[in-house]
Amino acid sequence: AGKNRIHHFDAASDESQRGRLLRIDEIRRGLAEGEFVLHYQPKINLRTGAVVGLEALVRWQHPTEGFLLPVHFIPLLDRHPLAVQLGSWVIDEALAQLSRWHVEGLRLHVSVNVDSQQLIDPDFVSRLIRQFDRYPGIDPTQLELEILETGALENLAQVASLIERLSALGGLRPG
Repeated sequence: AGKNRIHHFDAASDESQRGRLLRIDEIRRGLAEGEFVLHYQPKINLRTGAVVGLEALVRWQHPTEGFLLPVHFIPLLDRHPLAVQLGSWVIDEALAQLSRWHVEGLRLHVSVNVDSQQLIDPDFVSRLIRQFDRYPGIDPTQLELEILETGALENLAQVASLIERLSALGGLRPG
């Protein structure tokens, strides 16, 4: 590597990294092409059997590989800025669905997972406010943000500050 330095090249690691970057490009393209969808899993009160809310679960309808579960794409976005874009899409799509249900007379609660990249994004709260502004019929308490423990543990002070800011917005609360 020059100047009394040695660099060991690991072909397997290089190939793995190259494959990850290609897949991230596919994810970016898939978002642009509308290949991602949300499925809603009911949250049930086990004592009463009543539906108490829904959890939004992202899926990828890949053009050649078919229906992909998050395990096939979410881990690739670890510490990547595209995680923020995907997370923002999930929130926006969940709000759009809540709005459609509202028109049909249904008042439901939906929870979405929030990735650590979203937590550290300085525009997260302002983006969330703009998203709610696009769906004025939705009460902020209808959206529950489930902060993934791994993200929360990395920076507790920042997460605590974020929770305070969300709570100050008039009812937004982490799920």
